Amino acid sequence: MKNIIFCFLFLSIFIYSSTHASDKWTITNTVLEISSQTLRFIDFKQTLQIAENPDKYSERNPLLGEHPSKEKVYLYFISGAIGHFMISYFLPEPYRTAFQASNIVLTLPVIAGNFQIGLGVRF
Repeated sequence: MKNIIFCFLFLSIFIYSSTHASDKWTITNTVLEISSQTLRFIDFKQTLQIAENPDKYSERNPLLGEHPSKEKVYLYFISGAIGHFMISYFLPEPYRTAFQASNIVLTLPVIAGNFQIGLGVRF
């Protein structure tokens, strides 16, 4: 059920439309945002495994703490996903593309490190 809620919120941010964006949203922005949000979802699923196995894993993100609750993980990632989209949407170019791309570059090593310690992605 929580996965359905997360997916619904994830998809609903793309439905949101407004005339207040600084620059026109491009196909490149869409690809970058979907890529960023997909990586965020993978990190979310891995972090849930950390929360479910505090005896086996510890979280490195200081905002979540060493052994976060599942509720804290959900709140962090849902608010982060919405916040990332909103910031991306309202940033002017070229800052928007740089913001989206930097998020991808920063998230990839985190996910890779999680895979190296045995965290996969379960659906």
